[in-house]
Amino acid sequence: MSSKTSKLVRGLLLLPLARCLVRTPAATISGPASSAAPPRFPTTRLVIAVLGTVALGLGTVGLVNQFDAALPTIGDPPPPGSINLYFDRPDVRAQLNVEVTSALATMENEDYASDAYVVRVLAEGLDQNDMPTFFIALGGSALPRDDLADQSDRQSSNGRCSSATVSAVPELACIETSGSPDSAWASNEVKEDIVVVSGRLKPVGEHGGGIAYLDISAYASTLVKSGQTEVFQLPTVGTTYLPATIGDEAEIVIDDFTGLKVPSPLSITVSYGRLSPADRLESVSIEPITREPLTWVETSRATLTPSGTITDSRAERDAGRVTFFWGVLAGILGSLLLPLLGWWRVTVAACWRWGICGRTSNKSVRGLSG
Repeated sequence: MSSKTSKLVRGLLLLPLARCLVRTPAATISGPASSAAPPRFPTTRLVIAVLGTVALGLGTVGLVNQFDAALPTIGDPPPPGSINLYFDRPDVRAQLNVEVTSALATMENEDYASDAYVVRVLAEGLDQNDMPTFFIALGGSALPRDDLADQSDRQSSNGRCSSATVSAVPELACIETSGSPDSAWASNEVKEDIVVVSGRLKPVGEHGGGIAYLDISAYASTLVKSGQTEVFQLPTVGTTYLPATIGDEAEIVIDDFTGLKVPSPLSITVSYGRLSPADRLESVSIEPITREPLTWVETSRATLTPSGTITDSRAERDAGRVTFFWGVLAGILGSLLLPLLGWWRVTVAACWRWGICGRTSNKSVRGLSG
């Protein structure tokens, strides 16, 4: 078969495909000119698909962040601190009142509680000319805020109270030491750092009473708050429990101090904030005797450790509405997913056809011109 005949046969076989791919000049092939145009690259459809995907992705990320904010998680507060009262003599009838004020602050994107404690010590039946010396052991979250620069400054400050501990009682002193006031027996491994604030009671009244006030500021974690919910755990307030069989033979486990005696009897009162009409008190360890302010009283046990949860019902309702709103948006975004996938399917198919037709057209042109 001659070369001219072979070219004519190839041209006739490729004519139907060439008509759908390229506009072939009438002089190139025999027969009428093809009117079919090659498919265009789906630029507009591809741009819409990309923008739709970006918008859906950003909307999903923003929705997840907003939903997390609407439904915050809340953890447990750390173990509470301790405020324990002792005297330099036995059988002192005393009252220990502690007012706790806790305020949230933010530092380095983390929330923490800055606590303030107003401690009042009252005693009765005392000789006005021979007031006893009190000792208050502060540990854990109740440790006074450390304003000192380094360890050498702390060591040289022993006996001198910083600005975090304020009182007008005579012979005020602050000693940094270690111990375990919660127990009458303790090994060195379980001792913790504590600060012992001491002073002499001031005579008050005409019936042998004595009194002392302390204002203490601390970097503490009494509460953890998230959204409409606040979990609080106040310091353990009271004195060391000593079984009756031990008597005066027991030694309080605090280094650098000997002869500390527990008050007997001891009445403990702890107060913490006020509840608004919209607040709901839940999961309390001990029921308060009043809620304006929240007040707990203990007269039969050696310590008192209030804890619980406060929920703002108005904020809770607002959070519910916000959660519903973000849920609606989540439904809308979800309904757009399937149409977007369908749009991408059609776009990818159009790109594939464009690429196949382009490559076939190039081969056909090269074959016809060969």
